[in-house]
Amino acid sequence: MEKESNLKINPDKKVFRNLSLYVLNITIILLVLNLLSNNFTMVDTSLIRISTIYLLFSVLFINFPFKKNYDDIKNFFKGKNSFSKILTGIFFIIFSLILLLATKIVLLWLASIPIFLLGLDLILKGIKIDRKEFHVLFLLSFFYVIFYPFYLSFYSSNNKIFNLFFTIFICY
Repeated sequence: MEKESNLKINPDKKVFRNLSLYVLNITIILLVLNLLSNNFTMVDTSLIRISTIYLLFSVLFINFPFKKNYDDIKNFFKGKNSFSKILTGIFFIIFSLILLLATKIVLLWLASIPIFLLGLDLILKGIKIDRKEFHVLFLLSFFYVIFYPFYLSFYSSNNKIFNLFFTIFICY
């Protein structure tokens, strides 16, 4: 009779952890997009940018595995392909934070979110972690950035047909 090891991971805990990470990532990114779109109109823009930076750092720290040993991290950097992915991801994250901090244009703030997600996804792929929700979040935030100026131009021009269509589409 073999003795079972106490080091086995319960699959229910692993599934629950992944599911909670999915929900948390999606919720935080949607909150960031809403904050940067000025959907909370009574909040100052500097407070919006500071809170989005904190939220983006929370997404970064939640998804980055800090439990890796030093030897595992050294093995990750031995591969040339993974090292270039990690460096490119770090560059994209730094560039997105610069866009968020240095500009005063809302569209550039929104454009920094897909860039941040792309950088985080590259870093995680470089250390052999695959998060499938980042692909969907990247595409959704990218299309949101593309269609946001069209929405603003139609909405601000008092286009009655667009407002009627948008109200029916959203409400029903």
